Amino acid sequence: MQNFLNRLSRQLGVLDYQGAWNAATNSPSLSHTSGKKGQYYISSTAGKAFLEADAGDWLIHNGTEWQRLDTADKSFVAPASTVYEDNAQVYADGAQPVASPYKREGWYFKNTSAGRKINWYFFSVTQETVLLGWNSPFWAVVTLHQLTLPFLTLYTVKKNDGQDAASWYRSRISYVGTLPSVPGTYLLHVGADPGVFTGLPRIPLTKESFSARGPQAADEVIMTAVVSSNSSDAVNTTEFTCSRASFAGNDVSFRIKSDMTIERAKQLIEELEARVIALES
Repeated sequence: MQNFLNRLSRQLGVLDYQGAWNAATNSPSLSHTSGKKGQYYISSTAGKAFLEADAGDWLIHNGTEWQRLDTADKSFVAPASTVYEDNAQVYADGAQPVASPYKREGWYFKNTSAGRKINWYFFSVTQETVLLGWNSPFWAVVTLHQLTLPFLTLYTVKKNDGQDAASWYRSRISYVGTLPSVPGTYLLHVGADPGVFTGLPRIPLTKESFSARGPQAADEVIMTAVVSSNSSDAVNTTEFTCSRASFAGNDVSFRIKSDMTIERAKQLIEELEARVIALES
């Protein structure tokens, strides 16, 4: 990637590589008042002394401020539909997402008051009929700003036969994982590794029996898939940003309408890469 950026700079005079940058210590020292448009660093160490970044991320100056560019390997990730923070059908009975104060792409949440939680319903039975017994791929990309882990949940369609667990669903199955030792960006997944975002560390999730409800039979139809948090967590201890989620191949990209500059930077780099290839051919 670094070679590509250096080649891009030579060909088009767009980007100016400044060297390695330590995100844990902000070394060399950066601020939004320093830097010039097109200058960039590559993070050597994860941290958030200035802007939060993972090792390998880029820090690019846009002419006004420094912005982090996520470089997680997306080569095996299918195109995703985009949902924005004002989609009440998705955030529903939980907290509405907001922009990340750490300049992360995705939906940000922090439990700033008692009982505050999220339930982001990103998949619906109206998209596709999926049975519980199919063990479909189920994953999310989450940046943990504190060491409290969100979880993934499935609800199935009710049958009105007296065995439904609630008035609006038949079964509920939640999947939880083991906390990592440090904050950072992780891929949470249920079952086999989905083989996407291969540069990210993994957190496998398993069924949590305590909160499970209903018969949980293999022939039940999945009604919705959800990214959730625990309402009983201590105030100000749950803090994360979720950028992507997928169930049964239905991928969703969580975005903030007013914070699309990083996404635009990615598009520009892809366009410039195509121009470099054309120049070299």
